Parts: sequence; C-alpha cells; structure tokens
Amino acid sequence: MKQLFLILLTAVIVYPISFFMPWWFGGIACFIICYILKPGFFTAFATSFITLFLIWYFQAYISDRHFDQPVSHLLGKLMGDITPNSIFWLTGFIGGFTAGLAGLTGHWTRKLVAK
Repeated sequence: MKQLFLILLTAVIVYPISFFMPWWFGGIACFIICYILKPGFFTAFATSFITLFLIWYFQAYISDRHFDQPVSHLLGKLMGDITPNSIFWLTGFIGGFTAGLAGLTGHWTRKLVAK
C-alpha cells in the first residue's frame, strides 16, 4: 500500500513540474519524497523508477503523435534504424533510471543523516 501511495504522490508532484521545469527536477522531486517518507532502499528505487518511466514514456508517445513528421522515426534512423517504440522505451528508461537513482540517494541520505 505504501508503494502505491509513493507512486501516486510522485506522479502528482512530478507530472505538473515536468511542463515548466527542466527534466532533472523529476529526480530532485524523487530525492525529496524518498528522503521525507523513508521507504526501504528497493522501494525508493523501484517506485521512483516506475513512476518516472511511465511519465516519460507516455509524454514521449503523446508528444510524438502531435508532430507532422514523428520525431521517433527520425531518431530511430539516426540511432541505427531502431523502431519508434524502442525510442519511447529508451526515453522512459533514461528518465526512470535517473529518478530511481535519485530516490535511492534520498533514502541513503536519510540514513546517513540519521546516524
């Protein structure tokens, strides 16, 4: 239940921030959330990763559908003819991994400060 709460809280905070702040503010938000709410190390990484992965994946997918010439096709050709869906997965993985490490760092910082 705590994991679902963390995912929803992170999504509610990060999704609106992603429209007007740089991409790395998602990591800062995950750091702060995991620092304050004290999840375990796996929960901190996994919830941050899953939330930002889904946000970035769907934002890339939706924004790609609004272009006249889908950018995912152009990027796929630049990266060695990979499929547009692979571009979305890669985008989500980059955002998720960054956020997962930020959440894990928030957990570790909390433990370090508590000592």
